Amino acid sequence: MTDHAMTPRKRAAATTPQRSGGARTALASALHAMTWDDLRVALAVGRAGSIARASEALSVDPATVSRRINALEQALGSILFTRNKAGMVPTDAGGAMLSRAAEIEHRTFLLEEEIAALGTASGAVRVAGHVWAIAQIAAVGAPLLKAAHPGISLRLIAARPPIDLPTGLPTVSLWFETPPRENEFCITLGDAPYAVYARSDICAESAPMLCHRNEDGPARAPDRWESGQDCDAASPLSATDSMILREAVRAGLGKGLLPMCLAAGDPTLRRVGSGGPELVRSLQLHVHPDIVQLTRVRNLIDTFRMHFNAIFGTNISDIRKIDSGNSNTSYRIGSAKKEQNSHAFRIAN
Repeated sequence: MTDHAMTPRKRAAATTPQRSGGARTALASALHAMTWDDLRVALAVGRAGSIARASEALSVDPATVSRRINALEQALGSILFTRNKAGMVPTDAGGAMLSRAAEIEHRTFLLEEEIAALGTASGAVRVAGHVWAIAQIAAVGAPLLKAAHPGISLRLIAARPPIDLPTGLPTVSLWFETPPRENEFCITLGDAPYAVYARSDICAESAPMLCHRNEDGPARAPDRWESGQDCDAASPLSATDSMILREAVRAGLGKGLLPMCLAAGDPTLRRVGSGGPELVRSLQLHVHPDIVQLTRVRNLIDTFRMHFNAIFGTNISDIRKIDSGNSNTSYRIGSAKKEQNSHAFRIAN
């Protein structure tokens, strides 16, 4: 048969290196011999990006991790990671294996849950998010969850996106204006209102505006709101998290835009202005579709949604009723496109 008469699939097969029968048999044997521990070590390296960080996540010696990866590569006859100054970078073969290993990990969680479902839904759930949001979960959300589902325990991690966490626990994360990662989706928990506060014994009108600053990433909604105010390089203080900013406001260094749940009940602070909040942000929970099938994760999500206003502050059911004529005094963050006007802009849900 001439080359031009061959189909594309046959032509590709003819030009692609093929494993011999013996090599295929050896590969099949290696695959069957792999254990979950082998995959767990490879996943940890892929997520951590280095042998050292993977060994910390797994609580084993770095030499053990390196030896397990080398043995796995030899057994499979493929290089799974390239080693360079940036750390351990998955090859195409490594990426394919990590993708399948992650699926096995999620299925393992589901199997554990199905077995646990014979009794009560219990176990640990890891929750990651902004410092102030995680603090509110610890102070308000955790007691509510314990009252409703005493078998669920929380592992709270305060961080900023993106965040890579070790395997071993079902994980959800709480973020504002952050797109979900590949294979994750978002669940909107509710809307968190922000307003400007100052210490009650200072003159708020003459006080400087303290600012949010995201030093190593794109500007967040508070940063953009403040850019339209008198918050600039002359501000005496900036911070990456609202809880830190609240402490500076408490100290009398100036006024600041704060989540109302952090400031409204504080007797040392008073609100600057009145009416609707200056900023409304939608808090979203990011979760993998397999993880969300776990009963304890669903119970956690339902509890946080049901008690959102208790956890994250003021009931803002009236906020959506703000007269459209005053839209230039409110700044709303949701999940769609933005509309600009002369003073501020809204992002509609």
